[in-house]
Amino acid sequence: MQVCSTLSVGARGHSYFALTILIEPTLLGILLPEDRDPVVAALRAVIAKAEAEGPESGMRAVMETAAGEAWSKLDAETQAKRLQALASCMPLIGPHHLGLCELAVTEADVVGLRPPTLLFYGEESFPFEPAIASRIHTLRPDLRLITAEKATHNVHRDRSDLVNAESLAFLGS
Repeated sequence: MQVCSTLSVGARGHSYFALTILIEPTLLGILLPEDRDPVVAALRAVIAKAEAEGPESGMRAVMETAAGEAWSKLDAETQAKRLQALASCMPLIGPHHLGLCELAVTEADVVGLRPPTLLFYGEESFPFEPAIASRIHTLRPDLRLITAEKATHNVHRDRSDLVNAESLAFLGS
């Protein structure tokens, strides 16, 4: 049996698989323009900031945009230490953000998804992920969508107990 399991950006070519498990697919292309455009603008602003001011500044923009309230609750010293440790990741994050902005997944792709599909989202994920999950559910209410409590965008890491158990049950069905 061919199984497709992907993280973050989802998968195209979905008609080749018997089952699909998607973990936080960041499918910006299926969002309505009023939901998509601000997210794309914010991601592009992060890229521009890193290019103009350096990786630490870019990473600060990532954390302020993506981590929201959790980031703002940290004291300045903790933020500085984390930024210094994460700055070397910025050369990977810029292209990743660009890829998310340009990924050409459409409503038709979601509607045309043929195999039984299980989706996971984290309750405490990036602010735009609930809109994507809601849009997928609107387009395909028949797909199983699990929102994991106490989980971030890394739901597979934060709630491996739930993801593993539900995935195994889904694969056995």
